[in-house]
Formats: sequence, C-alpha cells, structure tokens
Amino acid sequence: MSWKKVTDYWAEWKIEEDRRGNIGISFVDDQRVFYDLSHENFITILNLLQGDKPVWFDDVDESFKASGQEPK
Repeated sequence: MSWKKVTDYWAEWKIEEDRRGNIGISFVDDQRVFYDLSHENFITILNLLQGDKPVWFDDVDESFKASGQEPK
C-alpha cells in the first residue's frame, strides 16, 4: 500500500436527479485525484475529510483512513 496524506480538498454537490457529488483531493506531492461519487459515498468521504484527524489515501485500493500518523 502507498498511503499519501491529503493536504487539501474541495467538494461540490450536483443538483441533479442522480444525487451525485464531486470531491477533489490534493496530496503533499501536488498530485490530485477527482471523484464523481454517489450520494452515500460523497457524504461519507466529506465527513471524513472534515474531521479532526489527518486523512490518508491509499492509491492502490483507493481507500481512506483518518489517523494522526501514517498508516502501515
């Protein structure tokens, strides 16, 4: 796994019938990832990003984890 610390994000809710949202995330190395997400996934990831702990992203299995230190 290759965990990267999320340094910034932006979120945009689409006002459409399919109830999807966009979330873009940035990392320390200036790499960016963009997601077009279902309503449930959009809310879950946005809540994680807005929490108190730093958020880490694993680019191998595209998972998120909130942790004070880099996951192993």
